[in-house]
Amino acid sequence: MCLRRTTVKIVAETDLLVYKCLDKRKYGYITPFQYLRIDFDEDDTCLIKGGDGALQIEDVWYINKGVHAYVNKKRADRTSEQFKKDSGTQTHFAVIKKGSPYYIGDSEDVVTTELIVFRTKKAYKKYAEMHEVKNFE
Repeated sequence: MCLRRTTVKIVAETDLLVYKCLDKRKYGYITPFQYLRIDFDEDDTCLIKGGDGALQIEDVWYINKGVHAYVNKKRADRTSEQFKKDSGTQTHFAVIKKGSPYYIGDSEDVVTTELIVFRTKKAYKKYAEMHEVKNFE
């Protein structure tokens, strides 16, 4: 996934709700473009880190590295539907943590250095009860 940025770098002032597409395979979940294996813990959460240089701008407009997600559930669901038949892609709740840098793209997408992803809606709700989480929308 490649983000065409429309903003300068922003730092999250609170936890932000976003949506992450993951491929469901026989052995578990992976990210659909970078093929990173996702191992959920006993609370059905996983912290994905973008690694060194995650938000390094490789040219004037595009960011290829980092952890990508969508700010809009409808947009994430549309992407999941496009890949569901071949890859079992599903939309998951996710959170950009307070203090994390991020960029917003021109396709209702976002890229950050790390992202908390939830396997179930129940796991997200449990997290949201203990933290202030805001929507982009």
